[in-house]
Amino acid sequence: MTLKELKCIGRELTLFLGMFAGCFASLAGRRLLKVYVQGQLSDIQRKNCEAIALKFDQSPRP
Repeated sequence: MTLKELKCIGRELTLFLGMFAGCFASLAGRRLLKVYVQGQLSDIQRKNCEAIALKFDQSPRP
């Protein structure tokens, strides 16, 4: 994939996640969803919430 294609996918993913904004009572919850999806797309070995939070400098238990 080219850099241009990756940027386009990133924008589309942001728009897609925006469709679920109403499912979260707070902005913090929406931000955590974004971190979770980034973690699922990352190269970390264990794809659990705690490992993802630590990789992206978030508290594992907010």
